[in-house]
Amino acid sequence: MINKIILMCGLSLLTFRVKGSTVLPFQLVGKLIVIQAVVNDQMGNYILDTGTSNLVLNNQYHDPVFAGRKRKALGISGRPVKMVESFVDLQIGELKWRSLTAEVMSLEHLSRAKNLPIMGLIGTYVFRNYQLIIDFDNREILLTKVAGKHKEAPIDPGQPANVLLPIRTKAGIPVIEMQIEGVSLDFGLDTGSEVNIMDAKYLKPLKGGFSPGRAVKMLDVFQHPQLVNTGFLKNVIIDQFYCSNLKIAILPLKKFNLNTSGQSLNGLLSSDFIAHFKTSINFPAGRVKLWYRSGIEKLIYAKKD
Repeated sequence: MINKIILMCGLSLLTFRVKGSTVLPFQLVGKLIVIQAVVNDQMGNYILDTGTSNLVLNNQYHDPVFAGRKRKALGISGRPVKMVESFVDLQIGELKWRSLTAEVMSLEHLSRAKNLPIMGLIGTYVFRNYQLIIDFDNREILLTKVAGKHKEAPIDPGQPANVLLPIRTKAGIPVIEMQIEGVSLDFGLDTGSEVNIMDAKYLKPLKGGFSPGRAVKMLDVFQHPQLVNTGFLKNVIIDQFYCSNLKIAILPLKKFNLNTSGQSLNGLLSSDFIAHFKTSINFPAGRVKLWYRSGIEKLIYAKKD
């Protein structure tokens, strides 16, 4: 399987400014991508979260404007969350959106955990007409409006991607297919999660493709402690990419899958996984591209700890 790996070149992909694009610097807080954005003329720290479709605002900093209905929603964990709908203006870099629907809820736990005022989460609905390129080497995001399904931002035409895959979406989450021991699995790309996740329901068919690990204490997104089993997915294949041992936390996705339309997710690939690549997600074209970064061999030949 090792011969499936494409020879890695030094990754220095050039990006070009085109009309309808903006370059956003970001910082990593823990393993999360944090950018500066402006909501209703108020600038602050926002997490780039491809694990949600919505613009989510922290009620510590945002009062609902033209408040809509109050409701409960389910996150990935299946835990119900109280929120209020609102309508806001958003600016990211030079790009602006007017009268976006936002969900206002408590994110105090997140600010406390990261020791940083987190004003909200920017989900995938905002980017539905855009190509999103995350460049960890330069700590930049290139966000470009896509004119049609087959148009892309002209990034380094001479450097082919190491991984090229179609994506579908589940509740706005971009979903790719990977193979383990001949079994196809659908995993979401979730920049809002710091750990890879898989539902125990889908482990049994993998047989020798899964090795159990130890139970660890983890905090959920609401900072509630819980004991979580971990393990390793073995011989993971994603297009031309191969990984010997991919560490996962075993958490239920049943409620999320039942309460969202579309084919069920088997698991989620976190920001920790995505950070090994320069990543392009083209939402209109339904396509993801990955370029290996320096140090990718640490993921390819990962050993169990």
